[in-house]
Amino acid sequence: MLISGLVAVLTFLSGCDEQGEPRLTDEAAEKLILEKIETNQALSLDLFNVLGNRIDTDSLKRLMAKCKTRDEFIDLMAEQTSSYFKDVVELKLAGLSVQAVPMPFMGEAEITLKLLYSEEGTAGAAPHDPVQAYSDLVLKRINEQAAGNDHKEWILLESFHQSGSKPRSMPSEQVSFNFTKIEMMATLPHAIILNPELSDEEVLESLNDIMATEGIPPVAIALLLPAVQKVREAASTASQTPFEQGLLAWFDDTVEPLMPSGLDHDLIRRTQATVFLAGLHAILLPEYQNKNQDQATLSVLHAKYRAAVICTAREIWNNK
Repeated sequence: MLISGLVAVLTFLSGCDEQGEPRLTDEAAEKLILEKIETNQALSLDLFNVLGNRIDTDSLKRLMAKCKTRDEFIDLMAEQTSSYFKDVVELKLAGLSVQAVPMPFMGEAEITLKLLYSEEGTAGAAPHDPVQAYSDLVLKRINEQAAGNDHKEWILLESFHQSGSKPRSMPSEQVSFNFTKIEMMATLPHAIILNPELSDEEVLESLNDIMATEGIPPVAIALLLPAVQKVREAASTASQTPFEQGLLAWFDDTVEPLMPSGLDHDLIRRTQATVFLAGLHAILLPEYQNKNQDQATLSVLHAKYRAAVICTAREIWNNK
C-alpha cells in the first residue's frame, strides 16, 4: 500500500509544473496557442478600419497630388501610416503578454521593401516583378543565415504563456522551421497565390496540400497563412480571415474608386503574396520578438500590415 501510494503521488507530480500546477500536454498547449493567434488576428479589422478612416479616397487623391513619382508616393503613404499599428495595439495591451508593441519590420526591412516596390525596371528588359524580387531577397537572407553556425532552425515562438502561469516551452518541431521547410516557404506559396489559372479556393487548397506534404507546423500556418487551415472546414467557400476581410473592405471602400477600370483581381493577389512574404521576412529579422504567442503574432502582423500599405501604394499609383 505504501509503494502504491508513492507511485500515485509521483504520477500526479509528473503531470504538474514546478509550482504544482497541472502541466499542459504539448497538444493542449499547441491548441491554446492556435486559439490565441486566431484571437490576435482579429486586430486586423481594427487596423484596416483605422487606415480607411484616416486615409479615405479623397485623402489618397490629395497625397498623390503632392507627389511627382511613385517612390515619393510610397514613401509618403508609409510615413502617413507609420503610427497606426501602434495606435491600435496599444488599446489592447491589457489582454496581451507583451511589455511594448512589437514592430520589428520598422526600419531596414521596411526601407528594403519600399525600394523593391519603387523600382521601375530596366529599359528593354522584362518588366520588374516586385513580388518575385521580394521572394529572391527573402530566400537570399535565409541562405545567408543558414551559412552561419547560429541558424540551424528558425524559432517562431519560444513558449506558451498564460496570465498567472509560468511560460511553457514548446517542442522545436511544433514551433520552428528547419532550412528545407523555410526555403520551401520562400519559394512556392507566393507562386501559388499568383497563379492566374487557380481560383481563390484552388489557391487555398493547393497551399493546404503543400503545407501538409511538407509537414509545416500548424503554428507556422496560423502565423503566416491562417486561411489555409479554414479550407476543409468551409467546403465550397473558404472563410476569410480578419486580415483578408479588413484588406478587402479597404480595397472596396477606399482604393477601388481610384481605379479607372475597377479593382483588378491580380492586384489583390499581388498584395496577398507580398503580405505573406513580409510575414516570413519578419521571422528572419534580429528584431523579431518570439518569447510567446502574443509577441510572435504581433511581430508578423506588423510586417503584413506594413507590406499591405506599401504594396497597395504601388498599385494605386500604377493604376491612377
